[in-house]
Amino acid sequence: MIAFKSAAFIASANTDAPSAQQNSQQSNSTSQTETEPSRTASKLGLYFPLEQQGDKVVVSQACLINKSTILEKGTILCTLFNMPSTGDFDVKEAQRRIDQQNAYTKQGGLDRISRPSAKAEALRSRALQTRWNDHLVFRAMLNRAGAEDLFLVYLDPQKQPVIEPLALPEDTVFLESDNGVEVGWVHPEKNALPERRGFRTGDIIKTFDGQPTPKLAAFKDAYNAWKSAPRQPQATIEVYSTADKCLGTVILKSPPSLNGGVLDMF
Repeated sequence: MIAFKSAAFIASANTDAPSAQQNSQQSNSTSQTETEPSRTASKLGLYFPLEQQGDKVVVSQACLINKSTILEKGTILCTLFNMPSTGDFDVKEAQRRIDQQNAYTKQGGLDRISRPSAKAEALRSRALQTRWNDHLVFRAMLNRAGAEDLFLVYLDPQKQPVIEPLALPEDTVFLESDNGVEVGWVHPEKNALPERRGFRTGDIIKTFDGQPTPKLAAFKDAYNAWKSAPRQPQATIEVYSTADKCLGTVILKSPPSLNGGVLDMF
């Protein structure tokens, strides 16, 4: 059974989830400056598709939270949390034990994540028993952390808690709408880089490398096929710009290295 607790879970772990009141106060104070409004308007928490339904926080539109997982509309969200960083003492101790075993094994070495730290295990365990019941707390956490090394806990169709990394493909929120696959949010800094220019909030994805993408599942399959293809230099995406009222093209380029990051570790 899931023990429904308050957002104090994060505060007692390794991150402090800002309260809804704190988030409101911060928003009010930053809106009075000349430079903050545009930055605040681009924060993920303001655009992530979630809504309040009674004492539950649910997904308001199907969205792609990582390269493998689509959260369907109506999915109940439980909590958000950060895993300990690699610089954490407990994580270093766990890695030291693995390295020590590697020194005495004839095999190629143990998986670096085969024995996660005690702190990471404790966080996962507590996250699976935690539920936030205010959408503003989710938005505050997303505003502060963005999608950097965040993990999301939600209930699957059998009402069992599941942990998934919030690792947005191309640092973009892709939604399923009545018009097709829609761009719901783009990272304000990373999207400004030359290799990331193109997507804008409200764009509708029409095709991915010539393949029609009427649904989010089709877009996910096409995106993963491109990412996994050997020596695939770029992908051509046809989009309809709702701002310019015309069709356009976005080019995605593979990074020089596709080595996994910290989110691939859990």
